Amino acid sequence: MRSFEVKAIAAAVVMVMGLAACSGSKGTTGPEGTTGSAGPTGLTGATGLTGATGLTGATGAIGPAGAAGATGPAGAQGISGFIATRVNQASPSCSPPVNGTISICATTSYLAGANQTAIISVSASVMMTPVGSGLGVYPMYSTDGGTTWNRVHEHYMLSANASSTNSFVVSASNNGTLSLTSGSTYVFATGVWDPPGAGFGPVTCPCSTTATIASH
Repeated sequence: MRSFEVKAIAAAVVMVMGLAACSGSKGTTGPEGTTGSAGPTGLTGATGLTGATGLTGATGAIGPAGAAGATGPAGAQGISGFIATRVNQASPSCSPPVNGTISICATTSYLAGANQTAIISVSASVMMTPVGSGLGVYPMYSTDGGTTWNRVHEHYMLSANASSTNSFVVSASNNGTLSLTSGSTYVFATGVWDPPGAGFGPVTCPCSTTATIASH
């Protein structure tokens, strides 16, 4: 080995030994340092999935009733209607005088109210024998209980006149309307007369009187 190599190795050994001699024992741990300042806030994470819908809650109690609304306007006037009827059907004996009229099948009375009309339908039939005899009928009314009778109109219905000596039935019917006076009491009837003016009877006269009272 060369002399300069020996010297180099010896110097290295001396250095190592010197460093070992300088190294002391481990000292105690120093105190904990103060906490550093907070770092910056991180980025917001992604929104999570929507949760399932919850169950429907129980129905709440019914609230108090509201105040009554204002009264509405009056409705339109209703359609006029029928109020009453008076009917009589009978088969009395009748014998109209010459050029005269008798009233048969009189109804019960009716006390009229305001704005009322009577619709009167009458009919009669008789067994005729005399040649030239006939049958006319009128709708009739009375306001004194049947003492005085008035024709509703002057248009009578005439059946065919008898034209032979054989007996046969002749019939006629008629109708009319009468505006009633409120507070008056009415009776309605079938007026019978012999149009040729000869008169007839006494014979049986089946008849019918119907008075329908309506408002208007």
